[in-house]
Amino acid sequence: MTASLKQEVVLSEQAGRWVVRLLLILILLLALGLRLYGVNFGLPFVSHPDEPHVVDHAVATIKNGDWNPHRFIYPSGYQYVQTGVLSLHLLWGIGRGLYTSAGDLPDSSHIITGAPDSYLWARATTALFGTIAVLLAYLVGRRVFGPAAGLSAALLLALSPGHVEHSHFATTDVPMAT
Repeated sequence: MTASLKQEVVLSEQAGRWVVRLLLILILLLALGLRLYGVNFGLPFVSHPDEPHVVDHAVATIKNGDWNPHRFIYPSGYQYVQTGVLSLHLLWGIGRGLYTSAGDLPDSSHIITGAPDSYLWARATTALFGTIAVLLAYLVGRRVFGPAAGLSAALLLALSPGHVEHSHFATTDVPMAT
């Protein structure tokens, strides 16, 4: 093989890697966009029966400092993540004048919530987990079958109606799948 032919092969491989990276970035942006689009649906009404359990537990943890869930119907790890996210939301809300302290967050938000922004933050967190799942689908597909399979897996999960729908809720379903 001549030196110029070797150089062309190397350039071709580099171009191929850049195309794969660009496609992956586009798929991830598509996945994130689909998961964030309409994340505020229905608010201040809360239609999903599991959302208040996750959000209310996070609020209770912020208010009383007790990190023990006392019941393990839902995975504790995700509830801790939501506690961190809603703590950031509380600080943001205090800075913006929405809240004066943690006591301003509603204790219960079944059916209707007095703090719809807290649900936006919680739902956006689930949307991020859903997008991370798309990246993981790519990584597994690439490792097992190659870059084309990884991109296909990522695109299929990015466009999966069930995964997109459940990524709109502040529930444990999508994070558990991730």
